Amino acid sequence: MVLFLILFMWPIIIPTINLIENVRTNGNKSKIKQNIACMVCIIVTTVSWILNLGWNRIMLFMFGMPATYALVFILVNDFAASYSSKAPRLKVYTVLSYITYLFSFLLFPDCGDYPPAYVFFGLIGDVNAVRLAGRLCIEFFIINIIISSVQLIACLRIRRKIKVAPKEQKSDNENNFTVVK
Repeated sequence: MVLFLILFMWPIIIPTINLIENVRTNGNKSKIKQNIACMVCIIVTTVSWILNLGWNRIMLFMFGMPATYALVFILVNDFAASYSSKAPRLKVYTVLSYITYLFSFLLFPDCGDYPPAYVFFGLIGDVNAVRLAGRLCIEFFIINIIISSVQLIACLRIRRKIKVAPKEQKSDNENNFTVVK
């Protein structure tokens, strides 16, 4: 049981270490806020995963899906937080990423050894609601992957612009030289 909890807790540890590093080095406030929001998302999904534990979640856990998904979520959003101050629309993508990540976990249906399936911390057990939640879960998962891809593309474009801008200034300075005697 302890090993099981440790495996669930490591996605919480990574953003915590990153947050402590940003606070210690007086990082920008926007990145710190986004790392806190990322950590809250990870904690809520971990609690949801534990309280709604059933055969579907156990099988996905054995294949490493929650750990891989959480790691990609953390890395993409940390990278996006580094550039969000330079592009306001990147903040919108980040918030959408948080929402879709949360709902893809909260709406994931699960069941035990007997037929009634349940969803949302085990509180909803209606068959039709569980079916709808399962469909929405898959849609939110796909949308989250698309939004994460858009986040990465936007960050890479910003990064390229930042790297190209000093080179252009440098080449302009080299062309405009004056001779001083």
